[in-house]
Amino acid sequence: MSSEKSEEPDSEPLQRFFMAPDPLGHWIVQDQAGRRSGYFINREWARKFALAENGHRPDLLIELPEASALTFTQIAFHNDSSNGGLSAYRKAA
Repeated sequence: MSSEKSEEPDSEPLQRFFMAPDPLGHWIVQDQAGRRSGYFINREWARKFALAENGHRPDLLIELPEASALTFTQIAFHNDSSNGGLSAYRKAA
């Protein structure tokens, strides 16, 4: 038997979450890998989301002064059968 600790195979490693206000006063949250993000009406809801997603670890939350420091990507989805060959776009934020 080994005394080493191992991560559970189905658990995702905890990641830092960045949160920042946009120019309109809304709050943007994004994990460091850019896979999970959200757009919220206030800081409180943004913080609740980030804590729920990161295992309730406030030490992994990083608050930035403005949202322009966060980078959001645009992902294209293609489904020829449902939209006549046109690609649909979804912005993560």
